[in-house]
Parts: sequence; C-alpha cells; structure tokens
Amino acid sequence: RSKKRFKILLITLLTLGSLYGGAYLIFRSPKVQTIVAQWVMRQLSGTYKARISVGGVDISLFKSIVLEKVMIEDQNKDTLFYIGSVKLRIGSLALFERRVHFGDLRFEDSQINIRKDTTGYNFQRLSGSSTSQSDNSQPITEKYSISRPWKITFTNLIFLNSRISYKDINAKDTLVNGMNFDDLKVTKLNLS
Repeated sequence: RSKKRFKILLITLLTLGSLYGGAYLIFRSPKVQTIVAQWVMRQLSGTYKARISVGGVDISLFKSIVLEKVMIEDQNKDTLFYIGSVKLRIGSLALFERRVHFGDLRFEDSQINIRKDTTGYNFQRLSGSSTSQSDNSQPITEKYSISRPWKITFTNLIFLNSRISYKDINAKDTLVNGMNFDDLKVTKLNLS
C-alpha cells in the first residue's frame, strides 16, 4: 500500500515537474517571447495612447524582462523616448487585476526628447486623457482601446549613458549671453 502511494506521489511530482519545465522551455523560445512582447506593447499602447515599438526582448520567467530598442512616439510621430535597453526587475505581478510593480527600471543608452509648443508638451498625451486625432482620423482613445488600463509602479529609476533634450518651439531666441533654457541638451547622463 505504501509503495502504491509512493508511486502515485512520484508520478504526480514528475508530471508537475515536466509541465513546469516544458512551460519554462517554451517560454524561453524567442518566438514565444516575441508574441508576449507584442501583446505587452499593445497593452501599453492602449494604456498610454501612444505608438510603442520594441526591437528585442528577453524574458526570464516571473523574474525580469529586458527590452531592446524601445521607441515611444509623440502625437507628431516624432521620437519622444528611445531606449537602447531597458531592464525591468519584476517585484509583483497581478495579471487579472492588471497591475505590475517593478523594483528597478534600468534605462541604458536612452534618449528623451521633450518639446513644447502652443498646445503644451509632447508627453502630455501619455497620461491617456487626450483624444487627439491620429493619422487615420480615428480618435486615439478608440484606436488603442482596451477594457481598462494597467497600473504600473516602480521603486527605482536608473539612467545610464542617457541623453535628454528640451526645446520650446515657440520661444524667441533673444539670448545674447548666458544659458538658453528654451533649448537644452544634456548628454552622458547617469542617474540612480
């Protein structure tokens, strides 16, 4: 009788281990990770009402994500953010509640382009409150519609070898001496 119980327990453990190992191996395949990354980008595009693309992805099961060549466009289809590599350490994930918390967000070789014109800043639409028109005259809130947005939080932001530029397009260049605060560029930025 105890041999039979041991056999059942052993078969159950082997089956569960095989299922977990198989799922892990499938999830580690580049094709599956690309499909997952495309789904995540669609979700983020819907949440932030912006075009978001990613060149590459490496996902370690429930631990960390590395995205390469991430680009977020502003409402004028100019690059708002370009990130050579972003490493995300997952703190907690609640899929059904559409909530994720990252411990660290590590941006390497990133470029942030902030522009101001008569309508405001180019990043304001990312809040999701705008219904400005996109290229095919469909309101952005409908084009990237999702049932409810994701709540994304993080503990630390780390920037390595990053560049930030700011330009007020409407500002008049009347500066003779000193620093022009309407047209700034910061390079080789390292923050943690």
